[in-house]
Amino acid sequence: MERLTVVILTYNLEEYIEQAVESVLIQKVNFEYKIRISDDCSSDHTVEKLRMLQEKYPDKIELLLSKENGGCLKNSNRAFAGIKSEYITLLDGDDFWIGENQLQKKIDFLDNHPEYTLCGGDTVMLYHNGEKKQIIHAQNDNSYDFEDYLQGKGVYVHPSALVLRNCIYRDGIPQIYYDVEDTFENCAVRGDEFRFLTHIEKGKLMVFSEVVSCYRIHERGIWQGSSETRRIIETAVSKNFYDKYYAGIKENTFRQMCISSYRNLMKHLIEQQIYNNYCLTRQETELLAEYLKDIAQREIKWTDSKIKYERRQPQINILKKIWRVVRKKVQKGK
Repeated sequence: MERLTVVILTYNLEEYIEQAVESVLIQKVNFEYKIRISDDCSSDHTVEKLRMLQEKYPDKIELLLSKENGGCLKNSNRAFAGIKSEYITLLDGDDFWIGENQLQKKIDFLDNHPEYTLCGGDTVMLYHNGEKKQIIHAQNDNSYDFEDYLQGKGVYVHPSALVLRNCIYRDGIPQIYYDVEDTFENCAVRGDEFRFLTHIEKGKLMVFSEVVSCYRIHERGIWQGSSETRRIIETAVSKNFYDKYYAGIKENTFRQMCISSYRNLMKHLIEQQIYNNYCLTRQETELLAEYLKDIAQREIKWTDSKIKYERRQPQINILKKIWRVVRKKVQKGK
């Protein structure tokens, strides 16, 4: 059986998928691996290219195709379900790996350090205009644990740069992933942060200073393709979800993150209303309404944060107007 499963998620990525797959296949390794590609019913030529790649590399590529578009989380759940390999790595279909020896290096490290559940490197962001920017830009290799992240001392490691020890999915995907599929909180689980947290909670993270992957920034990306307002709302939803999930954490670190993101969201909405006369889309309004309903039921207040902020009367007045509109929508939905 293969020691590593490379999970690739795709949706309308015909321009990029071949480079993503080829960047895996050029890796020089001394172990068996499988590339599991899950497509969310692409409407372009992505599936055709995937079939072509599978015909070319039948012993390496496994295709999971959907007849309907179910969204990122359902596509991800389908991809991770049933994986029994010792290690897992995730590469979105519009990203690619850099170098041909970095995968072996990460597996060797995890083999020799059982106390680690993650091993990664740096990532370069590639913008549509050709501009490049490293995410971490560290000079030395560094090790982190769960406590570091609780204290805000960790670094963001892009999922394309990580190899995970399969300590979460080997016995099946946790039920929470399925429970939130069709809820407003699916954004908290579909991305890389929750997967990262559940793994580093069980071990440690080693981050090599070398650049090992490329993350494309383009308008069709799930995150980058969303509006700034949608991203800020989803961030607040995610932090609220983590606060509930890790309710027993010492010093309630996730509560501070939750409150901070709540405040940032309100500040953003106020500024957009004042300066840009911004109008929320239907999807943004529905997501915001569900989030605020949950915040209200949990009696979360942004004034509970230890972080100081200034109260300005014009902002508070606008906030009251926003809250009245959203509260009416929430009450109608009950």
